[in-house]
Amino acid sequence: MTHEEARIWLISTLKNMNPAYRKLPVPKDEQGQKDLLRILMNVCAPSPLSAHFLEIQNAYLRRESIMKGIVDERMLTPCESDPRLYIWQGDITRPMRYIPLQALN
Repeated sequence: MTHEEARIWLISTLKNMNPAYRKLPVPKDEQGQKDLLRILMNVCAPSPLSAHFLEIQNAYLRRESIMKGIVDERMLTPCESDPRLYIWQGDITRPMRYIPLQALN
């Protein structure tokens, strides 16, 4: 299964889990599909998922992370006022390992 096929499969599977979402149109463009997938992942009620679904979802999300690029804390510069602190502006899903984060808007 290609990365695009996995995205479409995940969208289709999540849409079919809830009758309210079944008639949602699937955008033709990649970003529109990614946005819809993200929405569906966020609004679907918790329920048991098959091992097959989790395998496809994990592979898809792992590849998305690799394509975005992972940030290693060694790439960051500490604050001058307190070298224990680092300021990261960007996607908080990109750090390589768990780092306590404070998300600000």
